[in-house]
Amino acid sequence: MGEAKTVKLKDFLYKDIARLDSFYAQLFQGNLIGVQKSSSLITTRRYGLGASLPTIAKADHTGEKGTTESISWQINPEDQKIIDILTILDVPLYQQPLEQAQNGQLILIEGYITLRNFQTIKNALPPLLDHIPFEKAQNKKNLKKEKDMVIKSFKIIPMGLEIEVFTSHKESLIGTIKPGYLCENPDDLLRLYGNYLPGKWQVFGIFSRHNDFEASPSPSEMRKSIDEFGMLIKELFSPPEQIYSITPILIFREVAIEPE
Repeated sequence: MGEAKTVKLKDFLYKDIARLDSFYAQLFQGNLIGVQKSSSLITTRRYGLGASLPTIAKADHTGEKGTTESISWQINPEDQKIIDILTILDVPLYQQPLEQAQNGQLILIEGYITLRNFQTIKNALPPLLDHIPFEKAQNKKNLKKEKDMVIKSFKIIPMGLEIEVFTSHKESLIGTIKPGYLCENPDDLLRLYGNYLPGKWQVFGIFSRHNDFEASPSPSEMRKSIDEFGMLIKELFSPPEQIYSITPILIFREVAIEPE
């Protein structure tokens, strides 16, 4: 007997369905929405004439009559579309330093993931801060000021879900994900794991490098103020050294089923 092969399955955490459908349509000249298979079941009945006919006309006449029944199965391709995309693109696991990657490059990278649920943390923050114990009476006033400052800071932060991927080269990429494409409830992930997901994950997405060029200031004072405010928000979230980001399309890990 031959040696049993190890079966590997993909456990998907995130699937950007809109981009995957677009990629599939571009690669295969259309979008697969279903597969129909059919089979036929033929029933045959034999009949004969002979003994009851007059002698002069006596002969055996036999034949067959058949009826056909058709059975159809409508198959939803589900993740087979994803496997087809990954197979035809055949993007290798990226293992070089990120400084060698190009803007707009499709990249498959592996690392540890932090998932930050800003909206839930923002909603939970005020009651959580109220439960921080006061060690000394004279600190109460200062602590209240600090609490108010934290709450006010969170009010100006754009909410959403963010991931940060930490690579083997001790680099990191940040990206935003859409809650509707997450395969797990983000609140449940926060409750079970906090911000740090267990194990290593693979992220397939579009790489971006920040600060590739310096934009000229807008001549409009209003637009200039808006641009400056936008940069302030970015710097509040990301320090200047954070120059890599990724637009996640897939987040998954391989699940191995070991043979007995």
